[in-house]
Amino acid sequence: MINHNDFIKIDLDYDIKITAREMTNKLLQVIKDKKGSLFNTDEEQNRYYGFLGELAIQKFFSENNIYFITDDVIGKSDKYDILINNKKIDVKTASRKNNIKELFNDNYDFFIAEQQVNNNHADYYVQVIINKEYAYIIGFIDNKKVKDYPLKKTVNMVNTAYSIPINELFSMNELLIKLRGKNGQTKRIIH
Repeated sequence: MINHNDFIKIDLDYDIKITAREMTNKLLQVIKDKKGSLFNTDEEQNRYYGFLGELAIQKFFSENNIYFITDDVIGKSDKYDILINNKKIDVKTASRKNNIKELFNDNYDFFIAEQQVNNNHADYYVQVIINKEYAYIIGFIDNKKVKDYPLKKTVNMVNTAYSIPINELFSMNELLIKLRGKNGQTKRIIH
C-alpha cells in the first residue's frame, strides 16, 4: 500500500510534451481519415494527457534500466501500452489541478474499466496523474487483484469500472522487483 511519499515525480520536459502532441495529432489524423470526424476538445485533451502518462512511465523505466517495448498502434485499440518480460502494462492517466498530496484526503479512486479487466487487457495497471508541469506515477495494481474491488458507474464513464482507493495501490518499486524477476534484470529487446 502507498502514501504520497511513494509518488514518483517526472518532469514533463519539452521533448515529452512535443512527442505527446505529435502522437495526439497523428491519432487525430488517422481518425479523421477513417471517419471524417474529430474528437471533441475534451477527448483530444484526454488523449494528449494519456500520451503524457505513457511517456512519463517510459522515462521512469528507462531511468531504472528496465527494457521495454511499446505498442505504437495509432488509431485503433492497442494490445498493450508497454511490454516488459511478456508482462503487459496499461497506463491509466488522469489530470488534477489540486495539490497532488490531497489525493488521499479526497478519497480519490483509480478506475479501471470492467471490460478491460475481464478481457485480460493487461497484467498490471499503473495510475499516473498529470499535475501542471509534472506527471506523478502514483502506483500500480495487479490485474488479478482488481476484481476484489467494487464496480461503479461514474458520471464520465459509459461502462462500469472497478473502483480502487488510491491508497490501496502498490509502490512502483514493488513493480520494478516483479518485472525484473528472479535474475534481477529485464530482457533486452532488439527490433
